Amino acid sequence: MSDYLIPLYSRVATSTFHYVDVTAMSTNNFTGTKRTATMGGDRLAATLSLSAQQGADRAAMIGWMMQLRGKQNRAILIDHAAKLRGSFPTFDLLANGQFGSSFNSWSASANFALTVQDRVLRTTAVGATLGLPALYLNGTVPTVTGAAYVARFMVHRGRGLFTGGYRIDVGSAVNTNSIATGTALAAFGLGTQTFIASGTAASMRLWILSAGAIGDYLQIPYASLARCLLVDGAAQTGSALAVKSLPASTLGLLLTADLFEVITSLGSELKYLTAPLNSDASGKGYLQFEPPLRGVPADGAPIIVHQPMGRFLYMGSFPTWINDPGVISSATFDFEEAPPIT
Repeated sequence: MSDYLIPLYSRVATSTFHYVDVTAMSTNNFTGTKRTATMGGDRLAATLSLSAQQGADRAAMIGWMMQLRGKQNRAILIDHAAKLRGSFPTFDLLANGQFGSSFNSWSASANFALTVQDRVLRTTAVGATLGLPALYLNGTVPTVTGAAYVARFMVHRGRGLFTGGYRIDVGSAVNTNSIATGTALAAFGLGTQTFIASGTAASMRLWILSAGAIGDYLQIPYASLARCLLVDGAAQTGSALAVKSLPASTLGLLLTADLFEVITSLGSELKYLTAPLNSDASGKGYLQFEPPLRGVPADGAPIIVHQPMGRFLYMGSFPTWINDPGVISSATFDFEEAPPIT
């Protein structure tokens, strides 16, 4: 099973999210009194309508639908209508993280060749690959010393196995790991690396941990580097989290209905705030949200505010798109949040 990110540049006509509660209800036959019992597992569902897709956008939509294989794989979705109300200072620091400008601002070792087609970067082995950067930012971005950031790549295996996986490194200079040597990631998909900025500049790279033959390649449709906040303490459950790495003594960093992503033991989960997030003098706060956590986040796990994503299962009968004259296509999809193990 694999995860596939919806093409973020798709024309979304409507984006509908709703709450799915897992609640049992019984009715007293004599009085009509109703009782409810929460069973756990509450989650979000979404209906996305993509309209008037043409050319490369239409091809990307159809390709994504085929990759999902109905219910076999998982969709990584965002809420295209989401807009941050709070003042938390997060935005993408990368100028070309969705490869709309070919591979400008990106490089690789001499043993990889970079190409971009349909906004997907392909890094192809032209020599030995073990222990080399398949992709790296060829400059640095400005950071705030002591602030938390999250670096992300969506990585799909193309030709070849690359069974040893990859990692995401972060350095204060180009093509280094002086700030963070990433955890080895064996599962291809949305890779995430959190770090605390040690200075005013940072760069990121994708480091290959396995050997590949000449001609083997990886495909990368998405990269991002943005400020985040962190979970403060292990074994937290329910609908609230103690958090840290906030700007100190600030009101309204996040506001009611702001959307965020938290990485838990079950992967990415999307949540909506139900109360404003404020910080104390030490940069800590208390995050209240719904639906409740399904998995358990680790101490220091990232809470992502820029382009928060969730893992969803396609709930329709058959992936279908409608073709209009002039080769214009539209489609509507129904999804529910689902962990990777289901």
